[in-house]
Amino acid sequence: MSLFQLQGRLEIGSCSLRRMSSALDHAVIDKIEAKIDDELIGMRRDIHRHPELADEERRTSALVAERLRAAGLAVVTGVGGHGVVAVLDGAGEGPTVAYRADMDAVDDDELFDCTFASQVPGAAHLCGHDLHTAIGVDIALVLARLRKQLNGRVVFVFQSAEETCEGARAMIEENSRSAAVAASCRR
Repeated sequence: MSLFQLQGRLEIGSCSLRRMSSALDHAVIDKIEAKIDDELIGMRRDIHRHPELADEERRTSALVAERLRAAGLAVVTGVGGHGVVAVLDGAGEGPTVAYRADMDAVDDDELFDCTFASQVPGAAHLCGHDLHTAIGVDIALVLARLRKQLNGRVVFVFQSAEETCEGARAMIEENSRSAAVAASCRR
């Protein structure tokens, strides 16, 4: 099962990707996934190997921003600390939906003995934030390849400092900056 399939249908309120395009074909998505699955699994394992505690997510946010920019998304970094906001506009008018992922690790030692175990003493991805981040990047990469078939906009929010409950507050406090960026991304 791909990361995109694992995440399932993205929904915000009553709005979903299904309303954004009737042309999204699961067979096409599966073909795209087959091309990028190894890359995304590798990214998830890399993030897991190098966990960063709340408000220290420099490496993770840089990795996320690099992948999203390479896919052609409009990307803003440093939002509320190390947060990343990316915008993908489809070819036509339509709803705006959002995907939010948390990026920080917990202040604890690795519990799992695997090839991609944390290499950082006292920090580990025990809550799945590495997976949330990889899923968000995966969805963005797939949808970027399907942008001509999409109507509307998808906003990807990668939040830092979720474990301390400070990341969302910091991003909201930077709302004026984010609003200005979003306005500059409009068609």
